[in-house]
Amino acid sequence: MKLSSFAQMLSAGATVQREYIAVVEKSDHLALNPQGVIKDPLMGPGGSLQPATTLYRMLHSNDAVALMQLTPQTGRKHQLRIHCARALSAPMLGDARYGMTRNDVQRKVLADLNMFNSQIDTAKWQSDQPAGSAYARADQTTADMQDDLEKSSALSVMPLQLHCQTVCLQKPRQQAISVTAEPSQSMQTLMRLFKWRTA
Repeated sequence: MKLSSFAQMLSAGATVQREYIAVVEKSDHLALNPQGVIKDPLMGPGGSLQPATTLYRMLHSNDAVALMQLTPQTGRKHQLRIHCARALSAPMLGDARYGMTRNDVQRKVLADLNMFNSQIDTAKWQSDQPAGSAYARADQTTADMQDDLEKSSALSVMPLQLHCQTVCLQKPRQQAISVTAEPSQSMQTLMRLFKWRTA
């Protein structure tokens, strides 16, 4: 479907439903309430409070972080980021504006992510070497290999771990149209690191 068709559906009164995934700092509140509804008004234009509602569900977690499914029922600015940080006490990883409450958690996950990426880069580098090459051995570390690995992109700052996974357009008396997008590379790597799946 062309982008112009989406625009036509929106102008013709189609409703839009968005579903997001996010990696957040795990909180006691979230551990006790792994799914629910957040109804927390947010400041709108002109300084007036506007209703803001988000459905949330924890998909996976470990001791420090959790993978969340977030479905906004309203569309306020930064709604999901604020609701996670304020209502759930579970700010998103990489959220420098509303999060970063437990910098030790953010730093630990970033270090784990970079180490995991380094291991992937090492394995890829070794698999790219000709068969029988000394560089292809798992125990081989050389200046050439180190130079190649240093060119790989280690992250110095955690990117915001929020992703719009699905957008569904529904026009009255017509079939719904859904579009799904893959998460960012850093989020995909985190999910592999923690062995998490969204489906």
